[in-house]
Amino acid sequence: MLDLISLGECMIEFYCDGSISKAAHFHKAYGGDTLNTVVAAARLGSRTGFISKFGEDPFAPYLHEEIAAEGVDLACCPAVQGFNGLYLIALGEKGQREFTYYRTGSAAATLGPEELDAGYIRSARILHASGISQAISRSCRSAVRRAFQIAREAGVRTSYDPNFRPKLWSSNEAREALEEILPSTDIFLPSSPDETRQLLNTADAREIDGWARERGAQIVVIKEGEGGCVVVEDGMPRRVQSPLDIRVVDTSGAGDAFNGGFLHGLLRGLATLEAAELGAITAALKIQGRGAVRSLPGREAVAAAAQDKSWATRAVEFGSRAASRSSKSLVAYIDGGSRGNPGAAGAGIHLELDGEPWRGLYKYVGIDTNNRAEYAALVRALEYALERGFRKIRVYSDSELLVRQIRGEYQVKNPGLLELYRKSVQLLQRFEQFSISHVPREQNRQADKLANKALDLRASGEETY
Repeated sequence: MLDLISLGECMIEFYCDGSISKAAHFHKAYGGDTLNTVVAAARLGSRTGFISKFGEDPFAPYLHEEIAAEGVDLACCPAVQGFNGLYLIALGEKGQREFTYYRTGSAAATLGPEELDAGYIRSARILHASGISQAISRSCRSAVRRAFQIAREAGVRTSYDPNFRPKLWSSNEAREALEEILPSTDIFLPSSPDETRQLLNTADAREIDGWARERGAQIVVIKEGEGGCVVVEDGMPRRVQSPLDIRVVDTSGAGDAFNGGFLHGLLRGLATLEAAELGAITAALKIQGRGAVRSLPGREAVAAAAQDKSWATRAVEFGSRAASRSSKSLVAYIDGGSRGNPGAAGAGIHLELDGEPWRGLYKYVGIDTNNRAEYAALVRALEYALERGFRKIRVYSDSELLVRQIRGEYQVKNPGLLELYRKSVQLLQRFEQFSISHVPREQNRQADKLANKALDLRASGEETY
């Protein structure tokens, strides 16, 4: 079962400093409001998935690899003919943003209600979508409505953020879509004052809360940017301020980061006000770095910021549990291979903890070579271990070449492997202890099975033993 699934669009992000028109260099990343939300939750420990479509353009492999590396399940993100949306973003000195979008007719915008996997939606505990998910096309708007209906019928909670964007549609259209979806919405996450004034003609927290609850919402949290957020309980507004001294670098995706932290908190059993505090901390940490996704905080940063909160041990692993985790040595068996060289490639990782099978990870790499697939398995294993607080790891691979290269016994000569090799080395430097050894193929069967599963499913995922 997945904790949180979102539906929407992922786009390529190119960011720069200063004006877009005058920038000489742009940096590549990716983002999208509902995707940002599930990545934020995944980094805190939730098991997440994404429903969308990826266009078969030169960016598709990058998107798939980067998002899957976050632990977000992409089983319902098929690659289709078309292109992925793109946006340019420039930042001013105080974090203010300048956007330019190229997204009309993107692959994600072709998603329709008939393409939804009802079983996948029913497998979640919360389904999240936004006004942007509805606004990018009529078919997507219908898909959001149908997805929420499926969720409601299955007892899956639903979460909705209006995230109004005047460049996508008018306030009247957005209000109509909001009225359409609220009867199927459990958790309502609007922003105020600008958004609520344009959509609801008010910025009063009590009025917003009452309006949403009349239409079916059970939980209402009103985000107010630098002012934190407001939770109305029993008719009384209660404000949650960020507990951090913030140096604002980039406010892109701050609301999405809040959503991810807040929903993760609800999934961990926190009360609404406690979950709002977690959301505020997550957003405050996020805006101190660049990029919609790149600067989303991990568990260690959030745990450190929340250590004085009474709810912290229920929301994120830290303190004695983190120390216990970091002192243990994780064992990873990795395997990567392709059917053809190059050909469809998959990576498998079999993880053991305290001498017992613990997790199985499989990642569909795309069209690639055996060597690169093996490195993809190594990178995924290292990232997964670090995300979960491990600082000691032993790796076993049946690729003598990879083992000798990582040990420094053999130089990486293939230019196509250099990027993955360097990324592996950078990740290894974050461990207190690391070893890598060669094992015969017959001792690596579990990892081999997982790599084949990735190939057969053309998907990435995780298994719990």
